[in-house]
Amino acid sequence: MNRMIEPAFALYREMITSNIEPDSYTSTALLLACSHTGAVERARQVLKVMSDRGLKLDEINQSAFLDVLARSSDFDAAEQYFLRSVRK
Repeated sequence: MNRMIEPAFALYREMITSNIEPDSYTSTALLLACSHTGAVERARQVLKVMSDRGLKLDEINQSAFLDVLARSSDFDAAEQYFLRSVRK
């Protein structure tokens, strides 16, 4: 999985430049790739792009991002994110 994150993000960028709108499933796949590679900042970028493009985070996206934070051992951030998510 580690060696596949770069091609995944390259395809993601190609989709955007080709006016193919990445959907929630695409974003979830990228978040899971980030989770398995420890790419927390890239995961944050995925969330930002989703927000910028008006995509609403669903429970699956939120769970995938929570997994990114937990696997990176940033338990404080994971707890804060979880608490913000359940309050919405």
